[in-house]
Amino acid sequence: MSSHGAAMLDETGIFGVFAAFTLDSRWGNEGESTGDTRTEIDELLADYEGEALLDTYLMDGASAETDYLLRVHARELQAAQAFVRDFQKTGLGRRSRRTETFVGIIRDLSTHPRPPISTRNSRIGPTKAPTHRAMRSRFRSGKLPDGGPFRKKSDPISYASTSSRR
Repeated sequence: MSSHGAAMLDETGIFGVFAAFTLDSRWGNEGESTGDTRTEIDELLADYEGEALLDTYLMDGASAETDYLLRVHARELQAAQAFVRDFQKTGLGRRSRRTETFVGIIRDLSTHPRPPISTRNSRIGPTKAPTHRAMRSRFRSGKLPDGGPFRKKSDPISYASTSSRR
């Protein structure tokens, strides 16, 4: 039921529900058996086998108000949401409060790799930009257009007000 290496995650259109929970501080004091809780969770996982994938993460130290995270993947959003609802009906779910929920969908990659250097410059075409040497000589002579980003020490500095408020 773990999603690690699952073929479902290679498909597009798979929904992911990430639900973060905090555990009630009285959880260990009320005599609830961890064996009973484990049996309930195992039965829940068996009910959703083939429909949903589940990963759990302990969030101890990552967030003050979150103790654990459920990551549920399913082909149908309703199946993932139903799993979270059914989880909250178990002993562990009843003793937990949901702090955050995030829903997402797996889709095709939308990034484009950079083209090889040989084709990258050929698409730009001829350039009229001055070379580094030409820019350096213009800078030294003070002939940059509009004064450029640099001013000579002798140039006066004027501050124009861009605001009409005083």
